[in-house]
Amino acid sequence: MDDLISRETLAEEIASMKITMAGRNIFPQGVKDCILEHIHDAPAVDAVLVVRCHECKHQIYDQKHRKRWCNHESGCREVRADGQGYCDLGARIDGVREDG
Repeated sequence: MDDLISRETLAEEIASMKITMAGRNIFPQGVKDCILEHIHDAPAVDAVLVVRCHECKHQIYDQKHRKRWCNHESGCREVRADGQGYCDLGARIDGVREDG
C-alpha cells in the first residue's frame, strides 16, 4: 500500500537539504531543481482523510459483549470489532478532523 505524503513538505525538505563531502556541496541547486520538478509533476491520488472508529468520539465499547458501537445521532449501529471501520460522520476524540 502506498503512503500518502505532503508534496509541499517533501519539496521543502529537499530544498533545504545540504549534502557535503570534504566541505564541498555535492547536492547542487540544479539537482535540487530537477528533483523538485519531478515532485511537482508526480501523479497524486484523490484521497479523503477519514476518522477511524477507534479514534472517533462517537464510538463506545461494550465490554460485556466485546463489541464497538457508533453512537452518532444518525443512529446507533455496530462497527468493526477491530476499530478500523470509518464513516464520513467521524469526529476525532480530540475534536479535530485531520482534513480541517
